[in-house]
Amino acid sequence: MMDPAQFITAARVLEERPDAPALVLGRALKLYEVELSSVDLAVEEKLPPADRAVLQLARALGTVTAGHVRAYLGLGPELSPHIVARLTKNGLLRASSITARGTSARQVEPVQVDREPGLSLTEAGAEALAAGARVVIRQRSLRLLMSADPLVVVSVLSRPMHAPARRALPLPPTEVPKPLQALDEALRASRQARFEAIGLADTLTDIPGGERIEGRLLGCSLGAPYEVRLASENLEAWLLIAVHTSPTEPLTPRLHTAVFRRGDTDLRPLVHIHPFAALPSWLQTLRDVDKILHDAGMRLHSPAPLSPFPVLADGAQFIELLGPGDEPAPVWRSLPNPGAGFLARVHLRAIPASTEAAHEALFTFLSRRPNALRTGLRRALAMTWEKLCSFWSWSDAAPPDIATVHERLWAHLALRGVLCAGRLERDLVAPYLGEVLHD
Repeated sequence: MMDPAQFITAARVLEERPDAPALVLGRALKLYEVELSSVDLAVEEKLPPADRAVLQLARALGTVTAGHVRAYLGLGPELSPHIVARLTKNGLLRASSITARGTSARQVEPVQVDREPGLSLTEAGAEALAAGARVVIRQRSLRLLMSADPLVVVSVLSRPMHAPARRALPLPPTEVPKPLQALDEALRASRQARFEAIGLADTLTDIPGGERIEGRLLGCSLGAPYEVRLASENLEAWLLIAVHTSPTEPLTPRLHTAVFRRGDTDLRPLVHIHPFAALPSWLQTLRDVDKILHDAGMRLHSPAPLSPFPVLADGAQFIELLGPGDEPAPVWRSLPNPGAGFLARVHLRAIPASTEAAHEALFTFLSRRPNALRTGLRRALAMTWEKLCSFWSWSDAAPPDIATVHERLWAHLALRGVLCAGRLERDLVAPYLGEVLHD
């Protein structure tokens, strides 16, 4: 179920960035819990001293057998073949057709070493020896929070400490969304193919919740099953579309997922999905933006595709769109029911639709700046009007006369004191100081 408050929370993360978009769309994702019984992860670990010694011996002799390990390293009749077999299984040694080079080194344990073909270093073995580390394949179970439309991993779920007393049953195969039916194949695909399919590259560390899982993802373990369940109603995630504008590219959408964990909002860019494919049909061009704003009771002041969008307005709506501060500022506002299950917020710069609306804005901002009125109404009027005209990109508009401004502000009982203080400053204090300084 869509919670508008969650959407606003996630959208504000984008709105507060230096490269804030002009428009943010969002829709709640239908989530599934996918439990993979086993995935393969390539983990780098320090090379054990015994393994390092065997690899160094293989490099020195050209090839090595369990007899060489026993004779020159003294690792015994049980351990020597075990280490050689493990290094072969891990791809660090391989069968070779050459025989070992002769050596004058003294044997630690007198053993008759047959001059038979042995095992030589592989490229991976040489790299492990140079780096002092080896790559091992480890298996572990994995719980993913996923969306099927679009197909994306939203977050990595922690493994429960104990089995829950009541847990939803896995979906039958006929009810599993089609994009999730071949998830094991997508995970076992090449790095590029896997990234294009579900947005996963080599690791899970850039996925919310996956920072604790080390290793390079290789895919599902061969033959390992997985289960798909409907996610808990307590879990919520959104698809966010941040629509940027520029003179060369009027609309440039960028996709993100937003998931809420422990009171924080985790945003993750979705670069594997073509951004225009996720845009709803009713938002493809700047003309569509104009229609959306028109439906909300506003209209673009000009077709320039720059953010924030300049919109013409008047009355109470115009004052509200200028922001709550003591100076005009662009604002973010929600758009009512844009359609297709989306919610939307747009960045706006309000422009007065008439001179009367501009004057009303002047009265409003003067009333919000009582400290400026203390220095004199005429000065406060000039400064406030200059800031408003700069915000609107006006150059030759005239403010109302000072008598009209005084009359409108005098209607505010709370401002009469500062207006009187301003007149006192003008009529008595300033002339008196002028006389004192002159004398």
